[in-house]
Amino acid sequence: MVRDKYRLVEAWLGTASRNLRTAKEHAGFENWGESIQLSYDECIDLSARSALVLLDVDFPEDHRWTYSGMSGIAKQVRQGGLLTRLDANLVDIPRLLLLANFWGQFYLPVNYGYDNYSLAPPQDLFGEAEAKLAQQHALEAYGTASNLASLSDRRIESLLAKN
Repeated sequence: MVRDKYRLVEAWLGTASRNLRTAKEHAGFENWGESIQLSYDECIDLSARSALVLLDVDFPEDHRWTYSGMSGIAKQVRQGGLLTRLDANLVDIPRLLLLANFWGQFYLPVNYGYDNYSLAPPQDLFGEAEAKLAQQHALEAYGTASNLASLSDRRIESLLAKN
């Protein structure tokens, strides 16, 4: 059952990895908005979703998860006993969710700026500090999801088994 989902996770993590490299290239050219867009949207978001798919946790399809969406995820993680069975040094789900939710709030400004009344395009809203933070968080999120994806089927199934 786990490996049926693995193809999707593998594709998402492949996209996340490629776009993380591209984000770094954009940062090298001081294209901060594009760097953040790729780091967040194509790495943090896909990494969080990949981990949740592997853990059989349902999540909202929106880029920005509302309080109720996050509560639903947290409830599934808690009821499934995942926090007690996951090694937080290998797979820190609360931290991964924090990163996804934090950067999710920037989805619209990073992609479109404040286009109401032509206030500001994305490149005017974000700078080098934000791009570096996004990259640091993207590397962390990608590492977490990759660690989980690298576990064997048997290990993932044992994490999901309710005792």
